[in-house]
Amino acid sequence: MKKMLLGVLVLVAIGMVQLPQALAADYVIQPGDTLVKISRVTGQTVAQLADLNGIENRDLIYAGKKIKFISNWDLASAALWCYKRNSELTSAYYKRSYAAALRNIELRNISYSTEQHSGLHAFTVLDFAKAWRRRSQQEALEAALNRKPKFQPCIYDPRHEQLIRARHE
Repeated sequence: MKKMLLGVLVLVAIGMVQLPQALAADYVIQPGDTLVKISRVTGQTVAQLADLNGIENRDLIYAGKKIKFISNWDLASAALWCYKRNSELTSAYYKRSYAAALRNIELRNISYSTEQHSGLHAFTVLDFAKAWRRRSQQEALEAALNRKPKFQPCIYDPRHEQLIRARHE
């Protein structure tokens, strides 16, 4: 359990270091962009971006469209969600499932296509990250309304930046 918590904290620290990249849920393709250029910005390979976004012709992308990618912030959010769910659950089966998912996230063992069978699927990681952020937003709203939140999460949404600063000053 201590190793899992340490892994979560390491992922959070990694995510905090790369804050500007992490705040973007999607990358909007600009005129002149290529998947190679986008892969450098997002830190993922061209193959991962193509598989995650269903791009068949890697040489043909259109300006204005959005490209999904998994940022360090997504990994940290997903890890926190797995850790929190694992601590809340009573069923041994589900506890093992979330513990295995957390290990895959810590090891970055993520599959980007259905042909890759090992690891946690990329869309699952993004769903976990969204679930954590929704919970974080709800907790931030409760704190803003002077209610005592049940759990103090790390808040990742940039819209809550002023709230976070106000709470820590």
